[in-house]
Amino acid sequence: MPLHPGQTYGIPTYNGLFKWILSEDSIRPSFFHAFLPGIEVKSSRRLDEHMNALKEYQRLRSMLNRKETCELVKRLSDAHAFDVMVSEMMDKPFISDPMATQYLRDMLTYHEEMKDGFPDERFDGSMDFVCEINDNEYVLIEMQVSPHDKWDHRALGYAAWYYGNQMKRGDEWGKIRKVIAINILGGGVHERGHWKDRPHEFMRHYKLQEQLHTEKRFIDGIEIFQYSLMNAPASLSDLGDQERQDWVTFFAKAAVMSPEQVATQIKTPEVLAAFERAAYKKMPRTIQSIYNEEDAKYAGVLEFTQAEREEGRVEGRIEVATKMLSMHMDDATIMACTGLNAQELTQLKTANS
Repeated sequence: MPLHPGQTYGIPTYNGLFKWILSEDSIRPSFFHAFLPGIEVKSSRRLDEHMNALKEYQRLRSMLNRKETCELVKRLSDAHAFDVMVSEMMDKPFISDPMATQYLRDMLTYHEEMKDGFPDERFDGSMDFVCEINDNEYVLIEMQVSPHDKWDHRALGYAAWYYGNQMKRGDEWGKIRKVIAINILGGGVHERGHWKDRPHEFMRHYKLQEQLHTEKRFIDGIEIFQYSLMNAPASLSDLGDQERQDWVTFFAKAAVMSPEQVATQIKTPEVLAAFERAAYKKMPRTIQSIYNEEDAKYAGVLEFTQAEREEGRVEGRIEVATKMLSMHMDDATIMACTGLNAQELTQLKTANS
Protein backbone atom coordinates (compact mmCIF):
# COMPACT_ATOMS: atom_id res chain seq x y z
CA MET A 1 0.00 0.00 0.00
CA PRO A 2 1.59 3.34 -1.10
CA LEU A 3 0.01 5.59 1.54
CA HIS A 4 1.99 6.83 4.51
CA PRO A 5 0.99 5.73 8.03
CA GLY A 6 -2.15 7.56 9.03
CA GLN A 7 -2.90 8.67 5.47
CA THR A 8 -6.51 8.06 4.41
CA TYR A 9 -6.86 9.82 1.07
CA GLY A 10 -4.80 9.60 -2.09
CA ILE A 11 -3.31 12.54 -3.95
CA PRO A 12 -6.26 13.68 -6.10
CA THR A 13 -4.14 15.38 -8.75
CA TYR A 14 -2.89 11.96 -9.86
CA ASN A 15 -4.47 11.30 -13.25
CA GLY A 16 -6.08 7.96 -12.51
CA LEU A 17 -7.61 9.05 -9.22
CA PHE A 18 -8.84 12.34 -10.66
CA LYS A 19 -10.55 10.55 -13.55
CA TRP A 20 -12.21 8.18 -11.09
CA ILE A 21 -13.50 11.09 -9.01
CA LEU A 22 -14.76 13.23 -11.89
CA SER A 23 -16.36 10.30 -13.70
CA GLU A 24 -19.17 10.57 -11.13
CA ASP A 25 -21.86 12.64 -12.85
CA SER A 26 -23.16 14.16 -9.61
CA ILE A 27 -19.73 15.62 -8.72
CA ARG A 28 -18.86 17.36 -11.99
CA PRO A 29 -21.31 20.32 -11.81
CA SER A 30 -19.76 21.50 -8.55
CA PHE A 31 -16.23 21.18 -9.98
CA PHE A 32 -17.16 23.28 -13.00
CA HIS A 33 -18.91 25.88 -10.85
CA ALA A 34 -15.75 26.29 -8.76
CA PHE A 35 -13.22 26.41 -11.60
CA LEU A 36 -15.11 28.04 -14.49
CA PRO A 37 -16.07 31.42 -13.02
CA GLY A 38 -18.57 33.30 -15.14
CA ILE A 39 -19.51 30.25 -17.21
CA GLU A 40 -22.79 28.57 -16.38
CA VAL A 41 -22.62 24.81 -16.92
CA LYS A 42 -26.11 23.39 -17.26
CA SER A 43 -25.06 19.94 -18.41
CA SER A 44 -21.87 17.93 -18.88
CA ARG A 45 -21.14 14.68 -20.62
CA ARG A 46 -17.87 12.83 -20.39
CA LEU A 47 -16.62 11.97 -23.86
CA ASP A 48 -13.55 9.85 -23.32
CA GLU A 49 -10.49 9.46 -21.13
CA HIS A 50 -8.27 10.07 -24.13
CA MET A 51 -7.41 13.37 -25.69
CA ASN A 52 -8.88 12.27 -29.04
CA ALA A 53 -12.47 11.76 -27.96
CA LEU A 54 -13.57 10.30 -31.30
CA LYS A 55 -10.65 7.85 -31.53
CA GLU A 56 -10.28 8.72 -35.21
CA TYR A 57 -7.93 6.69 -37.40
CA GLN A 58 -7.39 4.07 -34.71
CA ARG A 59 -6.44 1.33 -37.21
CA LEU A 60 -3.90 3.70 -38.75
CA ARG A 61 -2.55 4.53 -35.30
CA SER A 62 -2.14 0.87 -34.45
CA MET A 63 -0.45 0.04 -37.76
CA LEU A 64 2.03 2.93 -37.60
CA ASN A 65 3.05 2.27 -33.99
CA ARG A 66 3.11 -1.50 -33.69
CA LYS A 67 6.50 -3.08 -33.11
CA GLU A 68 6.52 -5.08 -36.36
CA THR A 69 5.94 -1.96 -38.46
CA CYS A 70 8.74 -0.04 -36.73
CA GLU A 71 11.14 -2.95 -37.18
CA LEU A 72 10.28 -3.20 -40.90
CA VAL A 73 10.74 0.54 -41.39
CA LYS A 74 14.17 0.39 -39.74
CA ARG A 75 15.21 -2.62 -41.82
CA LEU A 76 14.16 -1.02 -45.10
CA SER A 77 15.63 2.35 -44.14
CA ASP A 78 18.99 0.71 -43.40
CA ALA A 79 18.95 -1.31 -46.62
CA HIS A 80 21.38 -0.30 -49.37
CA ALA A 81 18.63 -0.59 -52.00
CA PHE A 82 15.25 -2.21 -52.61
CA ASP A 83 12.61 -2.47 -55.34
CA VAL A 84 8.88 -3.03 -55.20
CA MET A 85 7.91 -5.87 -57.51
CA VAL A 86 4.41 -5.93 -58.98
CA SER A 87 2.45 -8.53 -60.95
CA GLU A 88 -0.63 -7.23 -62.76
CA MET A 89 -2.22 -10.67 -63.08
CA MET A 90 -1.89 -13.92 -61.16
CA ASP A 91 -0.10 -15.78 -63.96
CA LYS A 92 2.15 -12.87 -64.97
CA PRO A 93 5.76 -12.48 -63.78
CA PHE A 94 6.73 -9.86 -61.19
CA ILE A 95 8.38 -6.72 -62.57
CA SER A 96 9.96 -3.74 -60.88
CA ASP A 97 7.65 -0.75 -60.40
CA PRO A 98 9.66 2.50 -59.96
CA MET A 99 6.63 4.55 -58.88
CA ALA A 100 5.66 2.03 -56.22
CA THR A 101 9.26 1.89 -55.03
CA GLN A 102 9.43 5.68 -54.76
CA TYR A 103 6.11 5.73 -52.87
CA LEU A 104 7.45 3.26 -50.32
CA ARG A 105 10.65 5.28 -49.94
CA ASP A 106 8.56 8.39 -49.26
CA MET A 107 6.53 6.52 -46.66
CA LEU A 108 9.73 5.41 -44.93
CA THR A 109 11.05 8.98 -44.95
CA TYR A 110 7.96 10.36 -43.28
CA HIS A 111 7.17 7.43 -40.98
CA GLU A 112 8.29 9.20 -37.80
CA GLU A 113 6.27 12.29 -38.70
CA MET A 114 3.20 10.14 -39.26
CA LYS A 115 3.73 8.46 -35.89
CA ASP A 116 3.88 11.88 -34.24
CA GLY A 117 0.69 12.89 -36.02
CA PHE A 118 -1.14 9.65 -35.15
CA PRO A 119 0.27 8.54 -31.79
CA ASP A 120 -0.55 5.16 -30.37
CA GLU A 121 -3.55 5.15 -28.04
CA ARG A 122 -1.44 4.54 -24.96
CA PHE A 123 0.37 7.84 -25.67
CA ASP A 124 -2.89 9.61 -26.54
CA GLY A 125 -4.07 10.20 -22.99
CA SER A 126 -2.03 13.25 -22.02
CA MET A 127 -5.20 15.25 -21.71
CA ASP A 128 -6.71 13.84 -18.56
CA PHE A 129 -10.40 14.45 -19.04
CA VAL A 130 -12.64 15.64 -21.87
CA CYS A 131 -16.24 16.79 -21.42
CA GLU A 132 -18.92 18.32 -23.56
CA ILE A 133 -20.80 21.03 -21.66
CA ASN A 134 -24.14 22.65 -22.49
CA ASP A 135 -24.27 20.56 -25.67
CA ASN A 136 -22.08 23.03 -27.57
CA GLU A 137 -18.66 23.47 -25.93
CA TYR A 138 -15.75 21.23 -24.97
CA VAL A 139 -13.85 21.33 -21.69
CA LEU A 140 -10.37 19.78 -21.46
CA ILE A 141 -9.19 19.19 -17.90
CA GLU A 142 -5.52 18.64 -17.16
CA MET A 143 -4.19 17.70 -13.73
CA GLN A 144 -0.48 18.44 -13.53
CA VAL A 145 1.34 16.78 -10.65
CA SER A 146 4.82 18.29 -10.87
CA PRO A 147 6.09 21.56 -12.41
CA HIS A 148 7.14 21.40 -16.06
CA ASP A 149 9.12 23.82 -18.19
CA LYS A 150 7.08 25.54 -20.91
CA TRP A 151 3.84 24.51 -19.24
CA ASP A 152 1.79 27.26 -20.92
CA HIS A 153 3.00 26.15 -24.34
CA ARG A 154 1.88 22.63 -23.60
CA ALA A 155 -1.54 23.73 -22.32
CA LEU A 156 -2.12 25.92 -25.36
CA GLY A 157 -0.96 23.10 -27.64
CA TYR A 158 -3.55 20.72 -26.22
CA ALA A 159 -6.39 23.23 -26.51
CA ALA A 160 -5.42 24.32 -30.03
CA TRP A 161 -5.02 20.71 -31.16
CA TYR A 162 -8.47 19.82 -29.95
CA TYR A 163 -9.99 22.98 -31.42
CA GLY A 164 -8.52 22.44 -34.88
CA ASN A 165 -9.14 18.71 -35.02
CA GLN A 166 -12.89 19.19 -34.79
CA MET A 167 -12.84 19.98 -38.50
CA LYS A 168 -12.95 17.49 -41.30
CA ARG A 169 -12.37 18.32 -44.93
CA GLY A 170 -15.50 19.92 -46.38
CA ASP A 171 -16.99 20.90 -43.01
CA GLU A 172 -18.20 24.41 -42.27
CA TRP A 173 -16.05 26.51 -39.95
CA GLY A 174 -19.18 27.93 -38.37
CA LYS A 175 -19.84 24.55 -36.78
CA ILE A 176 -16.59 24.43 -34.83
CA ARG A 177 -17.15 24.50 -31.06
CA LYS A 178 -15.45 26.50 -28.36
CA VAL A 179 -12.75 24.74 -26.33
CA ILE A 180 -12.14 25.61 -22.68
CA ALA A 181 -9.10 24.20 -20.86
CA ILE A 182 -8.88 23.87 -17.08
CA ASN A 183 -5.38 23.28 -15.69
CA ILE A 184 -5.11 22.24 -12.03
CA LEU A 185 -1.41 22.56 -11.20
CA GLY A 186 -0.57 20.55 -8.11
CA GLY A 187 2.54 20.15 -6.05
CA GLY A 188 2.97 16.39 -6.14
CA VAL A 189 4.50 14.36 -3.36
CA HIS A 190 7.06 17.09 -2.63
CA GLU A 191 4.62 20.03 -2.87
CA ARG A 192 6.70 21.88 -5.46
CA GLY A 193 4.99 25.05 -6.64
CA HIS A 194 4.36 26.29 -10.16
CA TRP A 195 4.95 29.91 -11.28
CA LYS A 196 7.94 30.49 -9.01
CA ASP A 197 8.37 33.95 -10.55
CA ARG A 198 4.82 34.84 -9.49
CA PRO A 199 4.19 33.03 -6.18
CA HIS A 200 1.30 35.37 -5.35
CA GLU A 201 -0.70 34.32 -8.41
CA PHE A 202 -3.21 31.56 -7.75
CA MET A 203 -5.35 31.80 -10.90
CA ARG A 204 -4.73 32.78 -14.51
CA HIS A 205 -7.23 33.20 -17.34
CA TYR A 206 -6.15 33.39 -20.98
CA LYS A 207 -8.20 34.52 -24.00
CA LEU A 208 -7.19 35.55 -27.53
CA GLN A 209 -7.45 39.35 -27.59
CA GLU A 210 -6.97 41.88 -30.39
CA GLN A 211 -4.09 44.21 -29.52
CA LEU A 212 -4.24 47.39 -31.66
CA HIS A 213 -7.41 49.18 -30.57
CA THR A 214 -8.82 50.40 -27.29
CA GLU A 215 -12.05 48.47 -27.72
CA LYS A 216 -11.58 44.95 -26.40
CA ARG A 217 -12.21 42.28 -29.02
CA PHE A 218 -11.78 38.56 -28.43
CA ILE A 219 -11.82 35.56 -30.72
CA ASP A 220 -14.24 33.38 -28.82
CA GLY A 221 -12.69 30.01 -29.58
CA ILE A 222 -10.17 29.00 -26.92
CA GLU A 223 -9.95 29.90 -23.23
CA ILE A 224 -7.56 28.55 -20.61
CA PHE A 225 -8.15 28.67 -16.85
CA GLN A 226 -5.16 27.76 -14.68
CA TYR A 227 -4.90 27.24 -10.91
CA SER A 228 -1.61 26.80 -9.06
CA LEU A 229 -2.57 25.00 -5.86
CA MET A 230 0.67 25.73 -4.02
CA ASN A 231 0.03 29.46 -4.59
CA ALA A 232 -3.41 29.41 -2.96
CA PRO A 233 -3.89 32.12 -0.31
CA ALA A 234 -2.86 31.11 3.20
CA SER A 235 -6.38 31.97 4.27
CA LEU A 236 -8.67 30.18 1.83
CA SER A 237 -11.47 32.51 2.86
CA ASP A 238 -9.75 35.02 0.56
CA LEU A 239 -11.05 32.90 -2.32
CA GLY A 240 -14.53 34.03 -1.36
CA ASP A 241 -16.71 31.20 -2.56
CA GLN A 242 -17.06 28.31 -0.07
CA GLU A 243 -17.36 25.78 -2.86
CA ARG A 244 -14.06 26.84 -4.42
CA GLN A 245 -12.41 26.85 -0.99
CA ASP A 246 -13.48 23.25 -0.47
CA TRP A 247 -12.27 22.11 -3.88
CA VAL A 248 -8.89 23.82 -3.46
CA THR A 249 -8.56 22.21 -0.03
CA PHE A 250 -9.36 18.85 -1.57
CA PHE A 251 -6.80 19.05 -4.37
CA ALA A 252 -4.07 20.68 -2.28
CA LYS A 253 -4.43 18.93 1.08
CA ALA A 254 -6.53 15.76 0.79
CA ALA A 255 -3.51 13.47 1.23
CA VAL A 256 -2.64 14.99 4.61
CA MET A 257 -6.16 15.35 6.01
CA SER A 258 -7.94 13.03 8.41
CA PRO A 259 -11.63 12.06 8.11
CA GLU A 260 -12.28 14.17 11.21
CA GLN A 261 -10.74 17.24 9.58
CA VAL A 262 -12.76 16.64 6.43
CA ALA A 263 -15.98 16.43 8.44
CA THR A 264 -15.35 19.72 10.21
CA GLN A 265 -13.78 21.78 7.38
CA ILE A 266 -15.59 20.73 4.21
CA LYS A 267 -19.11 22.04 3.67
CA THR A 268 -19.81 21.27 -0.01
CA PRO A 269 -21.65 17.93 -0.46
CA GLU A 270 -20.00 17.21 -3.81
CA VAL A 271 -16.53 17.75 -2.35
CA LEU A 272 -17.39 15.45 0.54
CA ALA A 273 -18.36 12.86 -2.09
CA ALA A 274 -15.01 13.46 -3.81
CA PHE A 275 -13.20 12.74 -0.53
CA GLU A 276 -15.16 9.49 -0.23
CA ARG A 277 -14.03 8.40 -3.69
CA ALA A 278 -10.44 9.42 -2.88
CA ALA A 279 -10.29 7.22 0.23
CA TYR A 280 -7.75 4.57 -0.71
CA LYS A 281 -9.43 1.63 1.03
CA LYS A 282 -12.73 2.43 -0.68
CA MET A 283 -11.30 2.59 -4.20
CA PRO A 284 -11.97 -0.34 -6.55
CA ARG A 285 -8.92 -2.55 -6.92
CA THR A 286 -8.39 -1.41 -10.50
CA ILE A 287 -8.20 2.23 -9.35
CA GLN A 288 -5.88 1.25 -6.48
CA SER A 289 -3.58 -0.46 -8.96
CA ILE A 290 -3.49 2.57 -11.24
CA TYR A 291 -2.84 4.81 -8.24
CA ASN A 292 0.02 2.61 -7.01
CA GLU A 293 1.73 2.68 -10.40
CA GLU A 294 1.36 6.43 -10.70
CA ASP A 295 2.58 7.03 -7.16
CA ALA A 296 5.73 5.00 -7.83
CA LYS A 297 6.25 6.76 -11.15
CA TYR A 298 6.03 10.29 -9.76
CA ALA A 299 8.08 9.53 -6.66
CA GLY A 300 10.85 8.07 -8.81
CA VAL A 301 10.76 10.71 -11.50
CA LEU A 302 10.85 13.59 -9.03
CA GLU A 303 13.81 12.05 -7.22
CA PHE A 304 16.11 11.35 -10.15
CA THR A 305 15.16 14.27 -12.41
CA GLN A 306 16.02 16.74 -9.68
CA ALA A 307 19.44 15.16 -9.11
CA GLU A 308 20.25 14.90 -12.79
CA ARG A 309 19.14 18.44 -13.58
CA GLU A 310 21.40 19.79 -10.84
CA GLU A 311 24.37 17.94 -12.28
CA GLY A 312 23.43 18.90 -15.85
CA ARG A 313 24.95 15.79 -17.40
CA VAL A 314 23.84 14.65 -20.85
CA GLU A 315 24.36 11.05 -19.79
CA GLY A 316 22.08 11.64 -16.85
CA ARG A 317 19.32 13.08 -19.04
CA ILE A 318 19.49 10.06 -21.32
CA GLU A 319 19.38 7.70 -18.34
CA VAL A 320 16.36 9.54 -16.96
CA ALA A 321 14.58 9.44 -20.33
CA THR A 322 15.30 5.71 -20.63
CA LYS A 323 13.74 5.08 -17.22
CA MET A 324 10.71 7.16 -18.13
CA LEU A 325 10.28 5.27 -21.41
CA SER A 326 10.27 2.02 -19.45
CA MET A 327 7.39 3.47 -17.41
CA HIS A 328 5.47 4.15 -20.67
CA MET A 329 5.31 7.87 -19.98
CA ASP A 330 4.17 10.15 -22.82
CA ASP A 331 6.70 11.95 -25.02
CA ALA A 332 5.72 15.45 -23.88
CA THR A 333 6.35 14.57 -20.23
CA ILE A 334 9.71 12.96 -21.01
CA MET A 335 10.91 15.95 -23.04
CA ALA A 336 9.71 18.40 -20.39
CA CYS A 337 11.47 16.54 -17.56
CA THR A 338 14.75 15.80 -19.36
CA GLY A 339 15.23 18.64 -21.82
CA LEU A 340 15.60 16.23 -24.75
CA ASN A 341 14.12 17.42 -28.04
CA ALA A 342 11.83 15.34 -30.27
CA GLN A 343 14.67 14.14 -32.52
CA GLU A 344 16.85 13.08 -29.58
CA LEU A 345 13.95 11.25 -27.97
CA THR A 346 13.12 9.47 -31.24
CA GLN A 347 16.75 8.33 -31.56
CA LEU A 348 16.71 7.07 -27.97
CA LYS A 349 13.45 5.16 -28.55
CA THR A 350 14.88 3.58 -31.70
CA ALA A 351 18.04 2.55 -29.88
CA ASN A 352 15.99 0.92 -27.13
CA SER A 353 13.49 -0.82 -29.40
